[in-house]
Amino acid sequence: MERTTEPMVLELMVPGSPEELKTWWTDLPETYEAEDPREQPHAITLMETREDSRVYDTVWRGPLGIPVHLKEILYDEGPGRWRFVVPNPGFVIEDRYTAEAHPEGTKLTIRSTITYESWLGRLTRPLMLPGWRDTLRDTFSTAATIYTEERQA
Repeated sequence: MERTTEPMVLELMVPGSPEELKTWWTDLPETYEAEDPREQPHAITLMETREDSRVYDTVWRGPLGIPVHLKEILYDEGPGRWRFVVPNPGFVIEDRYTAEAHPEGTKLTIRSTITYESWLGRLTRPLMLPGWRDTLRDTFSTAATIYTEERQA
């Protein structure tokens, strides 16, 4: 079966240290509901803690305000590095984060891929591909903006 992978790389500059940024992005409570309407996902629930990861049910604001539930697995990959994997029927999204100290604060590099692994994935690809990069870019950029605003508050 053919696997198709579509990559995206995004680099952002944010204030503070790589450690602060990683903690903000990954130190999630067991349940969380966003107060800021820009935030995606807007609800997070810890489902399971594993030896090497934590599994969350996340709720995203989908088209027309319809909530979309996704399973997301968070892996801590050492200082300044973490990864979210979003397994879905037919495709897998993987976001790898690297936070590095920079004279202006922290350089955050996000490498995101979506891999279509089955007939269902190949069917959904034409629907997802046109917008997934823009959606992820907006989501990650908005998260970095919210982080920056919270640090300044």
